[in-house]
Amino acid sequence: MCYTYKKKGKDICSSHYIREQDLIHIILDDLRRVTHFARQKETLFAEYINRKNSVELRREITGLQRELDAARRRDAELTALFKRLYEDNVLGRVTN
Repeated sequence: MCYTYKKKGKDICSSHYIREQDLIHIILDDLRRVTHFARQKETLFAEYINRKNSVELRREITGLQRELDAARRRDAELTALFKRLYEDNVLGRVTN
C-alpha cells in the first residue's frame, strides 16, 4: 500500500500496491533483457556504459567545480576581511 494512503487515508488516495512477486518478476525480466543484450552486443553495450559513465562523471565534475569555485570565493572574502581586521587592529580602530 502506498505511503499517502496509509498516512492520509482513502479520501486523499486510492488503495493501490504492487505485489512483491510481481516486482521481482519485473526486475528479473529486465535484468535478463539487459544481460542478454550485453552478451549479444558486447562492444555496443560497453560503449553505452562508457557514455553513461562519462555523462555522470561530467555532471559530478561540474558540481565539484562549482563547490570549489564557491570555496575559493569564500576564501578570498575571508582573506580580505582578515586583512582589514588586522589593519584596523594595527591602527587602533579595533581593540584586542
